Amino acid sequence: MSDRPYPVDCEHRGVKARIEFKWGPDGDPIPRGLKIIVEHKENPVIASREDAKYSSFEQARDHGIELAKADIDRILGREEDV
Repeated sequence: MSDRPYPVDCEHRGVKARIEFKWGPDGDPIPRGLKIIVEHKENPVIASREDAKYSSFEQARDHGIELAKADIDRILGREEDV
């Protein structure tokens, strides 16, 4: 079994999120999907999932961060509305 990176934590607009990776066969260092978990006081855990083909772990991580930010923006509403 290859060493695979742990989940990645991020924060956007004061709300924390965790990006967890869905892995394929042992030895494959590129995730096959993502699960985003957003911790928000009104909705303690909100998750979104995505299956996709990434070219690298870094691409999957960066895309996961963008998805987490989009999820948080949907939960909080547009910044102009706040």
